[in-house]
Amino acid sequence: MKGAPERIVDRCSTILVDGEERALDDSWKEAFNAAYLDLGGLGERVLGFCDYLLPPDQFPIDYKFIADDENFPLTGLRFVGLMSMIDPPRAAVPDAVAKCRSAGIKVRQSRDGQWLNTSVQSPHYIIIVIIIIVRLTLLS
Repeated sequence: MKGAPERIVDRCSTILVDGEERALDDSWKEAFNAAYLDLGGLGERVLGFCDYLLPPDQFPIDYKFIADDENFPLTGLRFVGLMSMIDPPRAAVPDAVAKCRSAGIKVRQSRDGQWLNTSVQSPHYIIIVIIIIVRLTLLS
């Protein structure tokens, strides 16, 4: 499974370290948080990964996995790692910025990340914060 690192680690009870499965205790969670903060601080997108060895007697080869029914384990998983990558702006961003500006909306590039733990230092990462200033004039 892959996803937001904090959500992935919350589903895990063990961690894979040097080929060995260990309990995901507080010290490993602190190490996870430090690594997550370091990677996020690079201004890159961070994903968490985990797995689970399914018992073949409960999940035969022809088992029908149904995501909506969640008919498979979602807790007690094994954390296997983090990955960070540059997440370039979507192709529609320049056009959206131009439309905002033509509508009188001030657009600024933020040097902060999407999440509280991200302090962006990469020029490749663009997060747009649109600030709309509405001035109300009271008529007397």
